[in-house]
Amino acid sequence: MGERINQGLYSPAAECHLFYALKQSGVLDIGFRVPIIPIVLRSLFHTSALPYYSGIMPIELSSAELSLAEKLSEHAKDACALVGLKCEKCEPKHFYLTVHRYYGRVQGMTAEVDRCIDWCLSKGKTTFSALRFGNWCAKKAQWDKEEQIQKAEKEKLRTGTAYQKADYERRFTMQR
Repeated sequence: MGERINQGLYSPAAECHLFYALKQSGVLDIGFRVPIIPIVLRSLFHTSALPYYSGIMPIELSSAELSLAEKLSEHAKDACALVGLKCEKCEPKHFYLTVHRYYGRVQGMTAEVDRCIDWCLSKGKTTFSALRFGNWCAKKAQWDKEEQIQKAEKEKLRTGTAYQKADYERRFTMQR
């Protein structure tokens, strides 16, 4: 790793702001921030010293995640064919991002595919896609987190002080 130099130089005449300089094995990267468009100037002493970075970072999935993406793809295709929905972009590669984001956070993802397809049918949707399932998983993760917070609050009221216990009794046992 090279030496990182952070300087905040501002030139009102040029309307440029130097936001970083990186000196690494003969390579000097200088970035300027113009009010609208960022401009990056690169002065290379050795052309092979710094490879080109495109800004796209590949997702690396474990073998379990890859097999789950394949299972989700097959399950979605079968379920859509069974109920008459059109299945668009349901190849395993389309499920990679969803599996990468929600593996371990959303339990029973194949069952969630069924619930998402049921929701599509109930709302009159004609197509199912991996993108729609990804949005479903985002909502499911949010619902699970809210439920976990409510359970923790309920448990705290149940086992807390006398006032909290009375509040628990009033809110949760008398409603039935």
